[in-house]
Amino acid sequence: DGIAVVYGENIKTFSFRSVDTVKRLVDQVALEGASDLISLGNFTASNNQDIDDTLYVIGTAKLTLECTLGNLDSANREYFISKTGRNFPYSRSYQYTDWYFYNSNTNYLGYSPDSLQDKMMTKYFQDSPKRFRFVALHSSPYTGGTGYSPGNTDTRLDYADSSVDGVFSASANLAEYILQGNINYFTNGLGGGVSDTFVPGAVNVFGTNEPEAAYYLVTVNNLTANVVLKSIDGDTIGTKIIYG
Repeated sequence: DGIAVVYGENIKTFSFRSVDTVKRLVDQVALEGASDLISLGNFTASNNQDIDDTLYVIGTAKLTLECTLGNLDSANREYFISKTGRNFPYSRSYQYTDWYFYNSNTNYLGYSPDSLQDKMMTKYFQDSPKRFRFVALHSSPYTGGTGYSPGNTDTRLDYADSSVDGVFSASANLAEYILQGNINYFTNGLGGGVSDTFVPGAVNVFGTNEPEAAYYLVTVNNLTANVVLKSIDGDTIGTKIIYG
């Protein structure tokens, strides 16, 4: 099982400027053996053709596109739903062989410790028999990015109580891995455009604001979860191995 976690500020370009570049990205992700492409960004679309073009190039690579819930706030929302058959509820979960991926909607039900969103996540993982557990949301709980540091305190949920292994988020336009309280936090807000800088003294295990940093590849076997930050050409930038 494998997925790729990307950033998509614009549904047509994933912030990579052109559909051709998006095709280059998804073809590379498909070569990795990934099945799903999860975007952490605020999806917008200038017209319905943008949506058609994006879904076409992703479909030809035999990938499934999922957006971070609550962040498809555009005039094309209904069109996207009609084309994909997927609405944007309070949360969505993906089950793989050895792991769960929980996609949380930051725009609904409040979002803070002890909120209904927090309780829904806790209940979901209580019922989870899988070895590894991951969460996707938009606003970064921890980041060293200028303008966003030290992170969004509202999205610092009870991840430890839910035995969450990793949290993926965007917001800050850079990529980084932070270990905080035994929870692994992965930010990917890059998409080939203008990136943020790191605040002085920012603490992370690895971090970059180079625009070529494109996606996290997540693969899991029965013993380890491997999270690898890669460039658009598939070159490794940073790696974190999580032991179950």
